[in-house]
Amino acid sequence: MMMMLIAILLQSAVPAPLTDWQPFELRRTPNGGLYDKQSAKRSGSIVTAWVRLVNVELKSVNKPEEQADAHLEVDCSSRNVARMLAYRVVARNGTVKKEILANPQQKGWSQPRINSRLFDARQALCRQVN
Repeated sequence: MMMMLIAILLQSAVPAPLTDWQPFELRRTPNGGLYDKQSAKRSGSIVTAWVRLVNVELKSVNKPEEQADAHLEVDCSSRNVARMLAYRVVARNGTVKKEILANPQQKGWSQPRINSRLFDARQALCRQVN
């Protein structure tokens, strides 16, 4: 009975895999970006989704051979406001290697610079997530 309970708890703690990637344009990144349609949620003007910047190395997050996914939250009613919630490092075979919570500065709402990757991701999420 105890082993069954442990197995159920472990299964519920594992996040759902990101499988429904939808492309969006990133002007500064030739390979563009993707957001996971399955994880994308809109509540009023707030959109939350996992976003992948394809073949981009994020400082102190991932290595060149790994992908980094960012869990973003954007406010579509305010002018260019977004924040990071977490990062996920993914191996080429799709295995999640580690998940990192964003630091307090990244968790705060900020205004992304125009033509930055975060600006492009915010624009795409506000436009594409219903």
